[in-house]
Amino acid sequence: MNKVILTLCLFVCLQISSNAEDVLRPKGRIGGTESSGGNGLTGFDGVSPISFGIEGGANLNFFGSTVSVNQTYYDNINVFLAPAGMSMFYNDLGYVFESGFGVSPHIGLFIDVPINDKSGIGLRVSYDSRSFGNSKDGFSNPAIAGIMYDNPTIPFTLEYKDTYDYIAVNLNYRYNFTKEFFMTFGLNFDFLENSKSETTYTSNDPNYPLMSTAVGYVPAINTTAGATAMTTTETKKNNPRMISERFGLEVGANYKFELSNSIALVPYARFQFFVTKPFEDEIVPVPTEFIIDGTMYNLQTLTGETWVSKQTDAYLHTLQLGLSLWFNF
Repeated sequence: MNKVILTLCLFVCLQISSNAEDVLRPKGRIGGTESSGGNGLTGFDGVSPISFGIEGGANLNFFGSTVSVNQTYYDNINVFLAPAGMSMFYNDLGYVFESGFGVSPHIGLFIDVPINDKSGIGLRVSYDSRSFGNSKDGFSNPAIAGIMYDNPTIPFTLEYKDTYDYIAVNLNYRYNFTKEFFMTFGLNFDFLENSKSETTYTSNDPNYPLMSTAVGYVPAINTTAGATAMTTTETKKNNPRMISERFGLEVGANYKFELSNSIALVPYARFQFFVTKPFEDEIVPVPTEFIIDGTMYNLQTLTGETWVSKQTDAYLHTLQLGLSLWFNF
């Protein structure tokens, strides 16, 4: 992947080099002062065709995935638990992780090299923060030795927020439909720098504060030792499931407002469709060691199943809205 990016960047540099003569001695201009006309974005002063600049704005991030539950596992384990009057279930609150939305910033630098009056090639390097989250209200019940009863009745809220920070490299083709309006079509390469996941658990019944379990925080009878908080947040950084390099496609719409012969303000809207998932699929395995009424059991052997739930087919796409400032040199 890195070799591909370096090759494309070298191509852009060669394009810049090939236009060096036009920067110093623009073709078809006497003394280099005649305006080039046409629909080109660059060359506001009629002399320098290469543009560079800075941009910044908001990322509107759209996350989705598929959360699947192995109902066969629950059916089998409940056959074993039924004589003791107990049962296990998958709480619907877990479906909160299936989708998410969030807004986060981006800022970057770019250069644009024209091919002709209407088109050009651009290179952009930026810092992109992509955050998203979701919350779900529902019900839960106290965990008794790790076993939950059906028909939960305690009001409960589960919320999460994920933040992924990338260094993004974009190579794009620009086409001007008019002097002011142009579109870009490009390739995106994201390189992960940091990731953080926050999960917030809230018990909405003061008689049932939170207790920590192997599957997160659940309500507990208030006499349980250490169960005092009504809400708590778990934070995990740099999850090993994260994919460090992502590839995507981009299309953008831009409108130029000339502030002078060599400076322009350009608002833009760009949609980035990423082919690469943000993280690998997650599968929650059936425990091989689980204590029920003081006895250790291998639940995989007991139920004949190996997984409880899984999250697959994750995607993270972004709509970028922002402003860029273009300069000629």
